[in-house]
Amino acid sequence: MIVADGSLEVGFVYTTGKLNTQTLDVADMFVFPNGLVHYQYNPSSDQPAMAVSAFGSANAGTVSIPSTVLICCWY
Repeated sequence: MIVADGSLEVGFVYTTGKLNTQTLDVADMFVFPNGLVHYQYNPSSDQPAMAVSAFGSANAGTVSIPSTVLICCWY
């Protein structure tokens, strides 16, 4: 993924559960490892962001995420 305008916070979760994050600005590029849970987030509420992304093949496939990955507790 390459950021065309604005700024994005991106990240992915390793299979060990460790979170890897990075802040991207215009012209920065980030590659998400195949099959890992990932996200892109625009931290600015007043400036839109635009990014261009592509899959590594014509058949990107799907990966099922265990529900335990998405469970969160609010205190």
